[in-house]
Amino acid sequence: MDSNNLLDNKYKVVKELGRGGFGIVYLAEDSLAKRKVAIKALLDKEHLQQYDLIREIEFLASLQHPSIVTFHHHFAQNNILYIVMEYCRGGSLAELIDSKRKLSLDEAISITIKICEVFEFIHNNNIVHRDIKPTNILIDDKGIVKVSDFGIANTHGGTFYYLAPEVYLSEYISSEDPRVDIYALGITMLEMIMGKNPFAEFDTKDILAVKINHNFVSTNLPQCVQEIILKATNPLPELRFQFAKEFNVALAAKSVPYTFNKERYNADKIFNAANRSLSTKNWKKAISYIDTGLNKCYNSTLGLLTAGKYYLKVNSIKKAKKFFEKAIKLNPAVNIKKELASINISENNYSQAISHIQNHLQLQPVDWEAYNLLAECYYRLGRFDSALEIFESVVEDAKVDCFWNNRYITKYCLNNNFIRLNREISKKVSNHHFLKLNFYIIKDLKSENIDNKYPHKKLLYQDFKFNKYSKNNICVIVTPDDSKLEFSKPLITVGRNEENDYQIDETTVSRRHCVIVNYPKDIWVYEVGSKFGVYVDGKKVNQKQFLLGKHKIQLGDYEFDFYTSEGLLI
Repeated sequence: MDSNNLLDNKYKVVKELGRGGFGIVYLAEDSLAKRKVAIKALLDKEHLQQYDLIREIEFLASLQHPSIVTFHHHFAQNNILYIVMEYCRGGSLAELIDSKRKLSLDEAISITIKICEVFEFIHNNNIVHRDIKPTNILIDDKGIVKVSDFGIANTHGGTFYYLAPEVYLSEYISSEDPRVDIYALGITMLEMIMGKNPFAEFDTKDILAVKINHNFVSTNLPQCVQEIILKATNPLPELRFQFAKEFNVALAAKSVPYTFNKERYNADKIFNAANRSLSTKNWKKAISYIDTGLNKCYNSTLGLLTAGKYYLKVNSIKKAKKFFEKAIKLNPAVNIKKELASINISENNYSQAISHIQNHLQLQPVDWEAYNLLAECYYRLGRFDSALEIFESVVEDAKVDCFWNNRYITKYCLNNNFIRLNREISKKVSNHHFLKLNFYIIKDLKSENIDNKYPHKKLLYQDFKFNKYSKNNICVIVTPDDSKLEFSKPLITVGRNEENDYQIDETTVSRRHCVIVNYPKDIWVYEVGSKFGVYVDGKKVNQKQFLLGKHKIQLGDYEFDFYTSEGLLI
Protein backbone atom coordinates (compact mmCIF):
# COMPACT_ATOMS: atom_id res chain seq x y z
CA MET A 1 0.00 0.00 0.00
CA ASP A 2 1.24 3.49 -0.84
CA SER A 3 2.04 5.40 2.35
CA ASN A 4 0.17 8.45 0.94
CA ASN A 5 -3.08 6.48 0.79
CA LEU A 6 -5.82 7.49 3.20
CA LEU A 7 -7.89 4.75 4.82
CA ASP A 8 -11.47 5.43 5.86
CA ASN A 9 -10.86 9.07 4.90
CA LYS A 10 -8.89 9.73 8.09
CA TYR A 11 -6.04 7.23 8.56
CA LYS A 12 -2.79 8.12 6.85
CA VAL A 13 -0.56 5.06 6.52
CA VAL A 14 2.95 5.69 7.85
CA LYS A 15 4.55 2.31 7.24
CA GLU A 16 4.01 -1.42 7.30
CA LEU A 17 4.71 -2.99 10.70
CA GLY A 18 4.44 -6.63 9.71
CA ARG A 19 2.46 -9.28 7.92
CA GLY A 20 1.36 -12.87 8.47
CA GLY A 21 -1.32 -15.42 7.64
CA PHE A 22 -4.07 -13.06 8.81
CA GLY A 23 -3.00 -10.11 6.65
CA ILE A 24 -0.94 -6.94 7.06
CA VAL A 25 -0.37 -4.56 10.00
CA TYR A 26 0.15 -0.87 9.31
CA LEU A 27 1.19 2.06 11.46
CA ALA A 28 -1.11 4.95 10.68
CA GLU A 29 -1.91 8.45 11.91
CA ASP A 30 -5.48 9.24 12.92
CA SER A 31 -6.00 12.73 11.47
CA LEU A 32 -9.06 13.38 13.63
CA ALA A 33 -7.90 12.03 17.01
CA LYS A 34 -4.30 13.16 16.38
CA ARG A 35 -2.75 9.83 17.45
CA LYS A 36 -0.88 6.92 16.03
CA VAL A 37 -2.83 3.66 15.63
CA ALA A 38 -2.15 0.14 14.44
CA ILE A 39 -4.41 -1.04 11.63
CA LYS A 40 -4.75 -4.72 10.71
CA ALA A 41 -5.94 -5.49 7.20
CA LEU A 42 -7.58 -8.91 7.24
CA LEU A 43 -7.28 -10.62 3.90
CA ASP A 44 -9.21 -13.58 2.45
CA LYS A 45 -11.72 -13.84 5.29
CA GLU A 46 -15.23 -15.18 4.79
CA HIS A 47 -18.06 -12.80 5.62
CA LEU A 48 -19.27 -15.03 8.47
CA GLN A 49 -15.76 -15.22 9.93
CA GLN A 50 -15.50 -11.44 9.77
CA TYR A 51 -18.83 -11.04 11.54
CA ASP A 52 -17.82 -13.47 14.32
CA LEU A 53 -14.46 -11.74 14.67
CA ILE A 54 -16.00 -8.27 14.97
CA ARG A 55 -18.59 -9.48 17.47
CA GLU A 56 -15.91 -11.05 19.70
CA ILE A 57 -13.60 -8.02 19.55
CA GLU A 58 -16.46 -5.61 20.31
CA PHE A 59 -17.53 -7.76 23.26
CA LEU A 60 -13.96 -7.78 24.57
CA ALA A 61 -13.68 -4.00 24.10
CA SER A 62 -16.80 -3.52 26.22
CA LEU A 63 -15.12 -5.36 29.12
CA GLN A 64 -11.88 -3.29 29.12
CA HIS A 65 -8.64 -4.38 30.78
CA PRO A 66 -5.38 -2.41 31.10
CA SER A 67 -3.32 -5.32 29.76
CA ILE A 68 -5.43 -5.90 26.64
CA VAL A 69 -4.72 -3.88 23.51
CA THR A 70 -7.51 -1.33 23.08
CA PHE A 71 -9.83 -1.80 20.12
CA HIS A 72 -10.96 1.51 18.58
CA HIS A 73 -13.20 0.49 15.70
CA HIS A 74 -13.41 -1.35 12.37
CA PHE A 75 -14.30 -0.50 8.80
CA ALA A 76 -14.38 -2.13 5.37
CA GLN A 77 -12.79 -0.74 2.24
CA ASN A 78 -12.44 -2.45 -1.14
CA ASN A 79 -13.82 -5.68 0.37
CA ILE A 80 -11.05 -5.74 3.00
CA LEU A 81 -11.85 -5.62 6.71
CA TYR A 82 -9.66 -3.26 8.75
CA ILE A 83 -9.33 -3.38 12.54
CA VAL A 84 -8.13 -0.16 14.19
CA MET A 85 -6.33 -0.66 17.51
CA GLU A 86 -4.04 0.95 20.03
CA TYR A 87 -0.46 1.31 18.80
CA CYS A 88 2.12 -0.11 21.22
CA ARG A 89 5.36 1.65 20.35
CA GLY A 90 7.42 -0.72 22.54
CA GLY A 91 6.97 -3.45 19.93
CA SER A 92 6.26 -7.13 20.56
CA LEU A 93 7.63 -9.60 23.08
CA ALA A 94 9.20 -11.44 20.13
CA GLU A 95 11.20 -8.32 19.27
CA LEU A 96 12.21 -7.89 22.92
CA ILE A 97 13.49 -11.49 23.07
CA ASP A 98 15.43 -10.95 19.82
CA SER A 99 17.02 -7.75 21.10
CA LYS A 100 18.07 -9.24 24.44
CA ARG A 101 18.66 -12.78 23.10
CA LYS A 102 16.82 -14.02 26.18
CA LEU A 103 15.07 -12.50 29.20
CA SER A 104 16.09 -12.79 32.83
CA LEU A 105 14.18 -15.27 34.92
CA ASP A 106 12.52 -12.52 36.97
CA GLU A 107 11.51 -10.61 33.83
CA ALA A 108 10.03 -13.73 32.23
CA ILE A 109 8.07 -14.56 35.39
CA SER A 110 6.81 -10.97 35.68
CA ILE A 111 5.52 -10.96 32.08
CA THR A 112 3.95 -14.39 32.48
CA ILE A 113 2.15 -13.25 35.65
CA LYS A 114 0.71 -10.26 33.76
CA ILE A 115 -0.59 -12.53 31.02
CA CYS A 116 -2.06 -14.90 33.61
CA GLU A 117 -4.02 -11.93 34.98
CA VAL A 118 -5.38 -11.29 31.49
CA PHE A 119 -6.30 -14.97 31.21
CA GLU A 120 -8.16 -14.89 34.52
CA PHE A 121 -10.16 -11.95 33.20
CA ILE A 122 -10.99 -13.30 29.74
CA HIS A 123 -11.58 -16.91 30.82
CA ASN A 124 -14.04 -15.75 33.48
CA ASN A 125 -15.88 -14.04 30.63
CA ASN A 126 -15.89 -17.23 28.52
CA ILE A 127 -13.28 -15.99 26.05
CA VAL A 128 -10.32 -18.13 24.97
CA HIS A 129 -7.51 -16.45 23.01
CA ARG A 130 -6.22 -19.63 21.25
CA ASP A 131 -3.12 -18.02 19.72
CA ILE A 132 -0.88 -16.78 22.54
CA LYS A 133 2.71 -16.34 21.34
CA PRO A 134 5.43 -13.66 21.62
CA THR A 135 4.31 -11.79 18.47
CA ASN A 136 0.81 -11.36 19.97
CA ILE A 137 2.12 -9.90 23.23
CA LEU A 138 2.88 -6.19 22.88
CA ILE A 139 4.54 -3.54 25.05
CA ASP A 140 3.38 0.09 25.18
CA ASP A 141 5.50 3.20 25.68
CA LYS A 142 5.20 2.87 29.48
CA GLY A 143 6.46 -0.71 29.45
CA ILE A 144 3.03 -2.24 30.15
CA VAL A 145 2.58 -5.72 28.67
CA LYS A 146 -0.55 -6.07 26.57
CA VAL A 147 -2.21 -9.03 24.83
CA SER A 148 -3.41 -8.52 21.25
CA ASP A 149 -5.06 -10.35 18.36
CA PHE A 150 -8.22 -11.50 20.10
CA GLY A 151 -10.65 -13.01 17.64
CA ILE A 152 -8.17 -12.63 14.80
CA ALA A 153 -6.28 -15.66 16.11
CA ASN A 154 -9.46 -17.69 16.28
CA THR A 155 -10.11 -17.56 12.55
CA HIS A 156 -6.92 -19.39 11.60
CA GLY A 157 -6.68 -21.93 14.40
CA GLY A 158 -3.53 -20.93 16.26
CA THR A 159 0.20 -21.33 15.61
CA PHE A 160 1.70 -24.81 15.44
CA TYR A 161 4.66 -24.25 17.79
CA TYR A 162 2.35 -23.06 20.58
CA LEU A 163 -0.70 -25.29 20.06
CA ALA A 164 -1.51 -27.87 22.74
CA PRO A 165 -1.14 -31.47 21.47
CA GLU A 166 -4.77 -32.40 22.13
CA VAL A 167 -5.79 -30.11 19.25
CA TYR A 168 -4.28 -32.71 16.89
CA LEU A 169 -5.31 -35.86 18.75
CA SER A 170 -9.09 -35.64 18.64
CA GLU A 171 -11.89 -34.37 16.48
CA TYR A 172 -13.79 -33.60 19.69
CA ILE A 173 -11.37 -30.92 20.90
CA SER A 174 -13.31 -27.97 22.29
CA SER A 175 -12.24 -24.55 21.05
CA GLU A 176 -13.62 -23.18 24.31
CA ASP A 177 -11.11 -25.01 26.53
CA PRO A 178 -8.98 -22.37 28.35
CA ARG A 179 -6.24 -24.92 29.01
CA VAL A 180 -4.98 -24.43 25.44
CA ASP A 181 -4.09 -20.86 26.46
CA ILE A 182 -2.24 -22.15 29.53
CA TYR A 183 -0.22 -24.52 27.34
CA ALA A 184 0.70 -21.76 24.88
CA LEU A 185 1.73 -19.45 27.71
CA GLY A 186 3.96 -22.19 29.17
CA ILE A 187 5.73 -22.48 25.80
CA THR A 188 5.99 -18.68 25.58
CA MET A 189 7.52 -18.49 29.07
CA LEU A 190 10.07 -21.13 28.12
CA GLU A 191 10.88 -19.19 24.95
CA MET A 192 11.49 -16.02 26.99
CA ILE A 193 13.96 -17.87 29.25
CA MET A 194 15.73 -19.83 26.49
CA GLY A 195 15.73 -17.05 23.93
CA LYS A 196 14.23 -19.33 21.27
CA ASN A 197 11.20 -21.54 20.79
CA PRO A 198 11.88 -25.05 22.20
CA PHE A 199 10.63 -26.67 18.96
CA ALA A 200 12.56 -24.47 16.52
CA GLU A 201 15.27 -27.09 15.93
CA PHE A 202 12.86 -29.98 15.25
CA ASP A 203 11.36 -31.02 11.93
CA THR A 204 7.70 -30.08 11.74
CA LYS A 205 6.69 -33.75 11.45
CA ASP A 206 8.42 -34.55 14.75
CA ILE A 207 7.07 -31.69 16.89
CA LEU A 208 3.81 -33.39 17.92
CA ALA A 209 5.73 -36.45 19.16
CA VAL A 210 8.12 -34.18 21.10
CA LYS A 211 5.15 -32.42 22.72
CA ILE A 212 3.57 -35.73 23.72
CA ASN A 213 6.87 -37.16 25.03
CA HIS A 214 7.21 -33.93 27.03
CA ASN A 215 11.00 -33.93 27.13
CA PHE A 216 11.71 -30.47 25.72
CA VAL A 217 12.15 -28.57 29.03
CA SER A 218 15.86 -28.13 29.75
CA THR A 219 17.15 -29.71 32.95
CA ASN A 220 19.60 -26.81 33.23
CA LEU A 221 16.80 -24.51 34.36
CA PRO A 222 16.15 -23.99 38.08
CA GLN A 223 14.07 -26.82 39.55
CA CYS A 224 11.12 -24.57 40.41
CA VAL A 225 11.00 -23.22 36.84
CA GLN A 226 11.13 -26.72 35.40
CA GLU A 227 8.23 -27.78 37.65
CA ILE A 228 6.07 -24.82 36.65
CA ILE A 229 6.70 -25.12 32.89
CA LEU A 230 6.27 -28.91 32.96
CA LYS A 231 2.93 -28.44 34.71
CA ALA A 232 1.77 -25.75 32.26
CA THR A 233 2.80 -27.75 29.19
CA ASN A 234 1.69 -31.20 30.26
CA PRO A 235 0.38 -33.05 27.16
CA LEU A 236 -2.65 -34.16 29.19
CA PRO A 237 -4.99 -31.19 29.84
CA GLU A 238 -6.13 -32.77 33.09
CA LEU A 239 -2.60 -32.61 34.48
CA ARG A 240 -2.00 -28.98 33.52
CA PHE A 241 -2.90 -25.95 35.59
CA GLN A 242 -6.67 -26.04 35.24
CA PHE A 243 -7.08 -22.29 35.69
CA ALA A 244 -4.90 -19.25 35.06
CA LYS A 245 -5.10 -18.41 38.75
CA GLU A 246 -3.35 -21.69 39.61
CA PHE A 247 -0.58 -20.84 37.14
CA ASN A 248 -0.32 -17.35 38.63
CA VAL A 249 -0.09 -18.65 42.22
CA ALA A 250 2.68 -21.09 41.25
CA LEU A 251 4.65 -18.31 39.53
CA ALA A 252 4.35 -16.02 42.55
CA ALA A 253 5.40 -18.82 44.93
CA LYS A 254 7.99 -20.23 42.49
CA SER A 255 6.61 -23.66 43.32
CA VAL A 256 3.88 -26.01 42.13
CA PRO A 257 1.72 -26.88 45.13
CA TYR A 258 0.33 -30.42 45.18
CA THR A 259 -3.32 -30.70 46.13
CA PHE A 260 -4.48 -34.16 47.09
CA ASN A 261 -7.96 -34.70 45.66
CA LYS A 262 -9.38 -37.25 48.07
CA GLU A 263 -12.75 -37.33 46.31
CA ARG A 264 -11.15 -38.19 42.96
CA TYR A 265 -8.81 -40.71 44.62
CA ASN A 266 -11.70 -42.57 46.30
CA ALA A 267 -13.79 -42.50 43.13
CA ASP A 268 -10.94 -43.85 40.99
CA LYS A 269 -10.49 -46.75 43.42
CA ILE A 270 -14.12 -47.64 42.72
CA PHE A 271 -13.56 -47.37 38.96
CA ASN A 272 -10.57 -49.70 39.23
CA ALA A 273 -12.86 -52.21 40.92
CA ALA A 274 -15.35 -51.70 38.07
CA ASN A 275 -12.63 -52.48 35.52
CA ARG A 276 -11.75 -55.68 37.37
CA SER A 277 -15.40 -56.70 37.20
CA LEU A 278 -15.48 -55.92 33.48
CA SER A 279 -12.45 -58.16 32.93
CA THR A 280 -14.36 -61.06 34.53
CA LYS A 281 -17.63 -60.12 32.76
CA ASN A 282 -19.42 -59.53 36.04
CA TRP A 283 -21.76 -57.04 34.37
CA LYS A 284 -24.07 -56.25 37.30
CA LYS A 285 -21.25 -55.62 39.74
CA ALA A 286 -19.39 -53.51 37.15
CA ILE A 287 -22.31 -51.15 36.51
CA SER A 288 -22.96 -50.90 40.24
CA TYR A 289 -19.37 -49.74 40.81
CA ILE A 290 -19.58 -47.34 37.86
CA ASP A 291 -22.80 -45.71 39.09
CA THR A 292 -21.38 -45.36 42.62
CA GLY A 293 -18.12 -43.85 41.35
CA LEU A 294 -19.80 -41.38 39.00
CA ASN A 295 -22.10 -40.23 41.81
CA LYS A 296 -18.98 -39.43 43.84
CA CYS A 297 -16.99 -37.80 41.02
CA TYR A 298 -18.66 -37.31 37.66
CA ASN A 299 -15.70 -35.47 36.11
CA SER A 300 -13.28 -38.38 36.34
CA THR A 301 -11.76 -39.35 33.01
CA LEU A 302 -11.20 -42.87 34.31
CA GLY A 303 -14.86 -43.08 35.36
CA LEU A 304 -16.19 -41.83 32.04
CA LEU A 305 -13.94 -44.21 30.09
CA THR A 306 -14.94 -47.14 32.31
CA ALA A 307 -18.63 -46.33 31.79
CA GLY A 308 -18.07 -46.04 28.03
CA LYS A 309 -16.29 -49.39 27.89
CA TYR A 310 -19.05 -51.07 29.92
CA TYR A 311 -21.82 -49.83 27.64
CA LEU A 312 -19.77 -50.71 24.55
CA LYS A 313 -19.25 -54.26 25.82
CA VAL A 314 -23.01 -54.71 26.36
CA ASN A 315 -23.79 -53.08 22.99
CA SER A 316 -25.53 -50.00 24.39
CA ILE A 317 -23.95 -47.85 21.70
CA LYS A 318 -25.65 -44.49 22.35
CA LYS A 319 -24.67 -44.55 26.03
CA ALA A 320 -21.12 -45.68 25.22
CA LYS A 321 -20.77 -42.85 22.72
CA LYS A 322 -22.05 -40.29 25.23
CA PHE A 323 -19.54 -41.29 27.92
CA PHE A 324 -16.61 -41.47 25.48
CA GLU A 325 -17.43 -38.02 24.11
CA LYS A 326 -17.48 -36.58 27.64
CA ALA A 327 -14.17 -38.26 28.44
CA ILE A 328 -12.58 -36.82 25.30
CA LYS A 329 -13.85 -33.32 26.08
CA LEU A 330 -12.39 -33.62 29.57
CA ASN A 331 -9.11 -35.08 28.31
CA PRO A 332 -8.72 -35.02 24.51
CA ALA A 333 -5.46 -37.02 24.68
CA VAL A 334 -7.13 -40.28 25.78
CA ASN A 335 -6.44 -43.10 23.34
CA ILE A 336 -9.77 -44.78 22.60
CA LYS A 337 -9.47 -45.10 18.85
CA LYS A 338 -10.29 -48.82 18.96
CA GLU A 339 -13.40 -48.21 21.05
CA LEU A 340 -14.54 -45.43 18.70
CA ALA A 341 -14.00 -47.81 15.80
CA SER A 342 -16.28 -50.41 17.46
CA ILE A 343 -18.96 -47.76 17.89
CA ASN A 344 -18.71 -46.75 14.24
CA ILE A 345 -18.93 -50.39 13.13
CA SER A 346 -22.13 -50.74 15.18
CA GLU A 347 -23.49 -47.64 13.41
CA ASN A 348 -22.36 -48.93 9.97
CA ASN A 349 -19.90 -46.04 9.62
CA TYR A 350 -17.16 -48.30 8.28
CA SER A 351 -14.94 -45.66 6.66
CA GLN A 352 -14.75 -43.73 9.92
CA ALA A 353 -14.04 -46.96 11.80
CA ILE A 354 -11.20 -47.83 9.39
CA SER A 355 -9.60 -44.44 10.04
CA HIS A 356 -9.78 -44.91 13.83
CA ILE A 357 -8.32 -48.44 13.72
CA GLN A 358 -5.50 -47.49 11.40
CA ASN A 359 -4.56 -44.66 13.79
CA HIS A 360 -4.75 -47.09 16.72
CA LEU A 361 -2.51 -49.63 14.98
CA GLN A 362 0.10 -46.95 14.36
CA LEU A 363 0.53 -46.80 18.14
CA GLN A 364 -0.17 -50.47 18.94
CA PRO A 365 0.85 -52.55 15.91
CA VAL A 366 0.43 -55.93 17.69
CA ASP A 367 -3.23 -55.74 18.67
CA TRP A 368 -4.98 -58.77 17.18
CA GLU A 369 -8.44 -57.55 18.16
CA ALA A 370 -7.84 -54.34 16.20
CA TYR A 371 -6.84 -56.32 13.10
CA ASN A 372 -10.03 -58.35 13.42
CA LEU A 373 -12.06 -55.12 13.62
CA LEU A 374 -10.27 -53.64 10.63
CA ALA A 375 -10.92 -56.77 8.55
CA GLU A 376 -14.57 -56.69 9.67
CA CYS A 377 -14.96 -53.19 8.23
CA TYR A 378 -13.75 -54.40 4.83
CA TYR A 379 -15.89 -57.54 5.14
CA ARG A 380 -19.06 -55.53 5.88
CA LEU A 381 -18.29 -53.21 2.97
CA GLY A 382 -17.96 -56.20 0.63
CA ARG A 383 -14.26 -55.50 0.09
CA PHE A 384 -13.38 -59.14 0.65
CA ASP A 385 -9.97 -58.95 -1.03
CA SER A 386 -8.83 -56.30 1.52
CA ALA A 387 -10.21 -58.32 4.43
CA LEU A 388 -8.55 -61.51 3.18
CA GLU A 389 -5.22 -59.73 2.83
CA ILE A 390 -5.33 -58.91 6.56
CA PHE A 391 -6.21 -62.47 7.53
CA GLU A 392 -3.49 -63.96 5.36
CA SER A 393 -0.96 -61.58 6.94
CA VAL A 394 -1.76 -62.32 10.60
CA VAL A 395 -3.44 -65.73 10.83
CA GLU A 396 -0.26 -67.75 11.41
CA ASP A 397 1.40 -65.28 13.81
CA ALA A 398 -1.70 -64.49 15.86
CA LYS A 399 -2.73 -68.09 16.58
CA VAL A 400 -6.25 -66.80 17.22
CA ASP A 401 -9.24 -68.95 16.26
CA CYS A 402 -11.43 -66.09 15.05
CA PHE A 403 -8.99 -65.36 12.22
CA TRP A 404 -9.40 -68.89 10.81
CA ASN A 405 -13.19 -68.62 10.84
CA ASN A 406 -13.27 -65.14 9.38
CA ARG A 407 -10.66 -66.02 6.76
CA TYR A 408 -12.78 -69.03 5.75
CA ILE A 409 -16.02 -67.07 5.24
CA THR A 410 -14.18 -64.20 3.51
CA LYS A 411 -12.69 -66.66 1.00
CA TYR A 412 -16.15 -67.99 0.26
CA CYS A 413 -17.61 -64.50 -0.19
CA LEU A 414 -14.76 -63.55 -2.51
CA ASN A 415 -15.20 -66.39 -5.02
CA ASN A 416 -18.56 -67.92 -4.00
CA ASN A 417 -17.09 -71.42 -4.24
CA PHE A 418 -17.82 -74.11 -1.70
CA ILE A 419 -14.72 -74.71 0.41
CA ARG A 420 -14.41 -77.90 2.40
CA LEU A 421 -12.86 -77.78 5.86
CA ASN A 422 -9.54 -79.55 5.71
CA ARG A 423 -7.54 -81.29 8.40
CA GLU A 424 -4.84 -78.64 8.41
CA ILE A 425 -7.30 -76.00 9.60
CA SER A 426 -8.91 -78.36 12.10
CA LYS A 427 -5.55 -78.99 13.74
CA LYS A 428 -4.86 -75.27 14.16
CA VAL A 429 -8.26 -74.29 15.55
CA SER A 430 -9.18 -75.20 19.13
CA ASN A 431 -12.65 -73.62 19.02
CA HIS A 432 -14.47 -74.97 15.96
CA HIS A 433 -17.98 -73.69 16.80
CA PHE A 434 -18.11 -70.71 14.44
CA LEU A 435 -16.09 -72.45 11.74
CA LYS A 436 -18.33 -75.54 11.65
CA LEU A 437 -21.56 -73.53 11.76
CA ASN A 438 -20.48 -71.39 8.83
CA PHE A 439 -19.45 -74.53 6.95
CA TYR A 440 -22.99 -75.90 7.25
CA ILE A 441 -24.57 -72.53 6.38
CA ILE A 442 -22.50 -72.38 3.18
CA LYS A 443 -23.44 -76.00 2.43
CA ASP A 444 -27.13 -75.13 2.90
CA LEU A 445 -26.87 -72.09 0.67
CA LYS A 446 -25.38 -74.23 -2.07
CA SER A 447 -27.78 -77.17 -1.71
CA GLU A 448 -30.88 -74.94 -1.57
CA ASN A 449 -29.65 -72.94 -4.59
CA ILE A 450 -30.52 -69.67 -2.87
CA ASP A 451 -29.72 -66.37 -4.58
CA ASN A 452 -26.49 -65.49 -2.84
CA LYS A 453 -25.96 -61.85 -3.80
CA TYR A 454 -24.99 -60.89 -0.23
CA PRO A 455 -23.51 -64.05 1.32
CA HIS A 456 -21.73 -62.17 4.12
CA LYS A 457 -25.11 -61.28 5.65
CA LYS A 458 -25.90 -64.96 6.17
CA LEU A 459 -22.56 -65.96 7.67
CA LEU A 460 -21.35 -65.45 11.22
CA TYR A 461 -18.33 -63.16 11.60
CA GLN A 462 -16.52 -64.17 14.79
CA ASP A 463 -15.77 -61.39 17.27
CA PHE A 464 -12.42 -61.51 19.01
CA LYS A 465 -14.10 -61.92 22.42
CA PHE A 466 -15.44 -65.31 21.34
CA ASN A 467 -12.00 -66.74 20.73
CA LYS A 468 -11.94 -68.91 23.86
CA TYR A 469 -14.76 -71.14 25.03
CA SER A 470 -14.32 -72.31 28.63
CA LYS A 471 -17.44 -74.22 29.66
CA ASN A 472 -21.08 -74.92 28.86
CA ASN A 473 -23.59 -72.22 29.71
CA ILE A 474 -27.29 -72.76 30.29
CA CYS A 475 -29.97 -70.54 28.77
CA VAL A 476 -33.72 -71.13 28.46
CA ILE A 477 -36.30 -70.41 25.76
CA VAL A 478 -39.93 -70.26 26.89
CA THR A 479 -42.21 -70.93 23.91
CA PRO A 480 -45.63 -69.29 23.38
CA ASP A 481 -47.29 -72.40 24.88
CA ASP A 482 -45.08 -72.04 28.04
CA SER A 483 -42.82 -74.97 27.20
CA LYS A 484 -39.29 -74.52 28.56
CA LEU A 485 -36.40 -75.48 26.33
CA GLU A 486 -32.95 -75.58 27.93
CA PHE A 487 -29.81 -75.12 25.82
CA SER A 488 -26.14 -75.45 26.70
CA LYS A 489 -24.55 -75.39 23.22
CA PRO A 490 -22.13 -72.52 22.49
CA LEU A 491 -24.05 -71.61 19.30
CA ILE A 492 -27.82 -72.03 19.07
CA THR A 493 -29.42 -71.73 15.63
CA VAL A 494 -33.03 -70.57 15.34
CA GLY A 495 -35.17 -70.76 12.19
CA ARG A 496 -37.70 -72.60 10.06
CA ASN A 497 -35.44 -75.42 8.86
CA GLU A 498 -35.62 -78.68 10.80
CA GLU A 499 -31.85 -78.81 11.42
CA ASN A 500 -32.00 -75.67 13.57
CA ASP A 501 -31.54 -76.13 17.31
CA TYR A 502 -34.81 -74.28 17.82
CA GLN A 503 -37.06 -75.00 14.85
CA ILE A 504 -40.06 -72.67 14.35
CA ASP A 505 -42.83 -73.65 11.95
CA GLU A 506 -43.87 -70.14 10.94
CA THR A 507 -43.76 -68.67 7.42
CA THR A 508 -42.50 -65.25 8.58
CA VAL A 509 -39.46 -66.93 10.13
CA SER A 510 -36.53 -67.42 7.75
CA ARG A 511 -34.87 -70.81 7.12
CA ARG A 512 -32.04 -69.76 9.41
CA HIS A 513 -33.29 -66.60 11.10
CA CYS A 514 -30.77 -65.91 13.86
CA VAL A 515 -27.96 -67.43 15.92
CA ILE A 516 -27.61 -67.13 19.69
CA VAL A 517 -23.99 -67.11 20.87
CA ASN A 518 -24.19 -68.78 24.26
CA TYR A 519 -20.82 -68.18 25.91
CA PRO A 520 -20.54 -67.89 29.71
CA LYS A 521 -21.43 -64.32 30.73
CA ASP A 522 -21.34 -63.24 27.07
CA ILE A 523 -24.63 -64.09 25.34
CA TRP A 524 -25.62 -62.42 22.07
CA VAL A 525 -28.24 -62.83 19.38
CA TYR A 526 -27.02 -62.37 15.79
CA GLU A 527 -29.35 -61.59 12.90
CA VAL A 528 -28.20 -63.60 9.85
CA GLY A 529 -29.85 -62.06 6.82
CA SER A 530 -33.47 -62.85 7.73
CA LYS A 531 -36.31 -61.29 5.76
CA PHE A 532 -38.22 -59.73 8.65
CA GLY A 533 -35.36 -59.08 11.07
CA VAL A 534 -34.88 -59.79 14.77
CA TYR A 535 -36.39 -57.70 17.56
CA VAL A 536 -35.27 -57.78 21.19
CA ASP A 537 -37.66 -56.15 23.66
CA GLY A 538 -39.31 -54.28 20.78
CA LYS A 539 -36.09 -52.91 19.26
CA LYS A 540 -34.75 -54.09 15.93
CA VAL A 541 -31.33 -55.72 16.07
CA ASN A 542 -28.60 -54.33 13.84
CA GLN A 543 -26.30 -57.34 13.28
CA LYS A 544 -26.12 -58.33 16.98
CA GLN A 545 -27.50 -57.60 20.43
CA PHE A 546 -26.21 -58.39 23.93
CA LEU A 547 -28.52 -60.45 26.15
CA LEU A 548 -28.58 -60.37 29.95
CA GLY A 549 -31.45 -61.57 32.13
CA LYS A 550 -34.91 -61.91 30.62
CA HIS A 551 -35.79 -60.72 27.08
CA LYS A 552 -38.69 -60.98 24.66
CA ILE A 553 -37.42 -61.94 21.21
CA GLN A 554 -39.55 -61.55 18.08
CA LEU A 555 -38.81 -63.22 14.74
CA GLY A 556 -41.37 -62.22 12.10
CA ASP A 557 -44.77 -62.94 13.69
CA TYR A 558 -43.29 -65.39 16.20
CA GLU A 559 -42.36 -64.33 19.74
CA PHE A 560 -40.72 -66.13 22.65
CA ASP A 561 -39.12 -65.34 26.01
CA PHE A 562 -35.41 -65.87 26.48
CA TYR A 563 -33.53 -66.21 29.76
CA THR A 564 -29.79 -66.08 30.26
CA SER A 565 -28.30 -67.83 33.30
CA GLU A 566 -28.41 -64.47 35.14
CA GLY A 567 -32.08 -64.18 34.27
CA LEU A 568 -32.76 -67.61 35.72
CA LEU A 569 -31.50 -66.40 39.12
CA ILE A 570 -33.84 -63.41 39.25
